[in-house]
Amino acid sequence: MASITKKSDGKYLIRVSKGTGKARTMINHTFRGPLKKAKDWAREQETLIDSGKHQNSDLTFEAYRKLWLAVIKKRLAPLTYDNYEGNLRRNSETIDAIKLGDIRTHHIQAIYNELAPAVLRSLHATFNACFGYAVKREYIRVNPCKNTDRPQRKRPDIVVLTELEAIRFIKIARIMPGGLIFEFALHTGMRPEEYLGLRWSDIHGSEITVEQIVQYNRKGGGFYFAPPKTPKSRRRVPISEDLRKRLITHRRLQNEHRLAMKGTWFNHNLVFPNIVGNPQTIPNMTQRYFAPIVEKCRFNKHLTPYGLRHTCATLLLLGDVNVKIVSERLGHASIALTLDTYSHVLPGMQADATDVLDRMLRVI
Repeated sequence: MASITKKSDGKYLIRVSKGTGKARTMINHTFRGPLKKAKDWAREQETLIDSGKHQNSDLTFEAYRKLWLAVIKKRLAPLTYDNYEGNLRRNSETIDAIKLGDIRTHHIQAIYNELAPAVLRSLHATFNACFGYAVKREYIRVNPCKNTDRPQRKRPDIVVLTELEAIRFIKIARIMPGGLIFEFALHTGMRPEEYLGLRWSDIHGSEITVEQIVQYNRKGGGFYFAPPKTPKSRRRVPISEDLRKRLITHRRLQNEHRLAMKGTWFNHNLVFPNIVGNPQTIPNMTQRYFAPIVEKCRFNKHLTPYGLRHTCATLLLLGDVNVKIVSERLGHASIALTLDTYSHVLPGMQADATDVLDRMLRVI
């Protein structure tokens, strides 16, 4: 049983008691933070005591990681949880038996030194979240991942279309199967998982609301719908009148196809489903529809579906659209992310800005 008392300095004194007599376990702890977090901490301590592993005993990393996964499972998307669980299960063997408070940077570094860069980056994100939670809950004082040496991630080159290439792409897409998907992507700047999860109910006249994405389970296959990854990803995107009319025609053709399919159509109300109504996978969409369009365009560059999003952003910035508007359209978490991602556009914009100022401030 836990009791929580607020002290005069605003902190909370938490007393957790379990059992009776010699088997009784007592924990007294001063907690900094809101009451809700204090209650969460107390419940976690009760769970640890029940398992024989409370904060002041020999809590191993194996016991802690299982507790952490149980705590965060409800708040994570299934795919994210599977990534975390798999990363820890496959890579924690050398530290599982070590007490949580005894794990140091060199233990984590030894694990990192055996991994390929891509795997290392994924594991570091998991370890950092896992140990970061332990710091937040005051199980440990320092995150042992903090000072590890990791290879710097080389930013991949962003491949975009020029204005003329984008026009050529749209013209060819309009005469190819599935082409509307990519014209839509180029106009809206939406992510593939966003427009493949788009429902007809998300289209309101000349405005799109991004309310869900589609993701696929790595374990056992299957798809599921989830909210956008960040609050800023949940947004409204205006569309042109021409694109709105094309979507109306597309819906009419889709309804005709749905009726012809009779009982074999899965109605998820999607705008761009596969031929039986289920969400398309990005690889299948790319191979079936996108690659033939790109091949017909004969661009001397390696364009991907994500490149249409980059093209949208680049053309908007080159067209002097305010970077805040571009950032909002893309659903970026911050303007800084937009500026960092599309820094290739900035030198030309800086030169233009200099010319504008020169004309405005020129002394005759």
